Amino acid sequence: MATDVSNEVKTCSPSKTVVSAARSRIARGFRELNLFSDNPYWSSTLTHDEQIHTTRLFLILVSISLLAVIGYASLSVRTYDVTLNKFSMSKFERLEARYPTTFKSICTKVSIPYNKFLYLSVRFHQVCSSPFIGRKWISSLYRSNATSYNILDFRTFAFSHYRSLRLLCRLARQTIDDNYHAFNSTNLVDLLTFSRAQFNDLAGVLISNFQKNLLANEKRTAKVASLMIAQNRLISALRTNYYTHSVPGSKSYRTFNALYLEQNGTNGSYCDCRLRNNQCTYPAGAFYNWTALELGKPAKNDPPPQFQIPGLMAGCIPLDSMRQSTLECLYNQSCVDAISLQPKILRSKALNPSLSEFSLNSTIGSLFDESLFVETWKNESSFENYFAACEPQSLSYSYKKRFHLGTIITMSLNAFGGLVTAWELIIPAIVLIWQRIKWKKRQNQQSTTAENTCVELEVTKMAPKPINKG
Repeated sequence: MATDVSNEVKTCSPSKTVVSAARSRIARGFRELNLFSDNPYWSSTLTHDEQIHTTRLFLILVSISLLAVIGYASLSVRTYDVTLNKFSMSKFERLEARYPTTFKSICTKVSIPYNKFLYLSVRFHQVCSSPFIGRKWISSLYRSNATSYNILDFRTFAFSHYRSLRLLCRLARQTIDDNYHAFNSTNLVDLLTFSRAQFNDLAGVLISNFQKNLLANEKRTAKVASLMIAQNRLISALRTNYYTHSVPGSKSYRTFNALYLEQNGTNGSYCDCRLRNNQCTYPAGAFYNWTALELGKPAKNDPPPQFQIPGLMAGCIPLDSMRQSTLECLYNQSCVDAISLQPKILRSKALNPSLSEFSLNSTIGSLFDESLFVETWKNESSFENYFAACEPQSLSYSYKKRFHLGTIITMSLNAFGGLVTAWELIIPAIVLIWQRIKWKKRQNQQSTTAENTCVELEVTKMAPKPINKG
């Protein structure tokens, strides 16, 4: 056992000796390190000890300066500009989302037609695709003796009423198609490529403006047409706004304005078609027992109709009265059956109220003026198609970053040479000045000490000698 311990001690002792010797050699090498022994400027000026002190101070100050440069490079913010000439749409969107403020991409095609990327689909009110505007239904409402009925009777104007409804539906479709065709022939002109969010906003604004302008123009056109009919005093063949009566015993005729009772007016108040620009209306019904019209007096509703038709209005001009009517009757199968004058020709089914976004009591005029019978406008624009049509040729972006290793290394290497050169020139001069100050101080101390010694000697000489009594 003792032998093993002694062997272990013998084994460890040489290794400790080697480490201790290496440590001593390194310490001695550092103490004797001299970087200025061969310096052409200072080797002859500095002593050996001064060169060693200069070396130590040089290493310390260079290290501190280099650490300061590294710290500055680490904390400084640098802007990097990046340009790509080849990229996919996914990379385009990823970079745009990451650098939204500095991202920029240029289109190859500056002018792009709307039809390359904007698509708008519409869903019309079901009445515009129903049998109620079909030829069979309209033909079944025709009456050769329509003018012999009370002008408040739906049989007087039912044929013209649904022909007008058919006209408005066809006009709405044609107007949207024509304007959409003109809209698609317009070009989007912009040098920069839009992001997906910007494109969606742009498409929404363009389509919204298209809808507003379309509806405003069509509403204005409808008002102008109605005003022209009224101002030109066009006479309805159904005698609903004017009717002509021959004077007995002569070849002359007299024309009377049609008068309608006010719906919410006082007893005896009436509406004159000529004075109201053909905007007089009154609820229509089925008058199977009525008295003849008295010239110059409002149309009578007494005795009352056998049944009232919900939402259907009689008026001066079938087009205007139809615009002020609603589609309530067409949502009720019993009402549809009641107004079917020739059910053997066509028996139509009522409209489905669950398929419409509009109120059941909305007037036909409001359906046309406010939406052109369109239930929904669906924006089906495609950013992918826009991106393909734009063909971006390049993109660029910039970003700021700290703690960039390349920047730290570059600045450190660039500064290192300058720091070494500067401290090589400055530190020896500092050491010489310091040594000069120390030498001067030492000289002053030596001079003071010498003077004190001389004074003590003089004092000693002048002191009286002791008397020897022996």
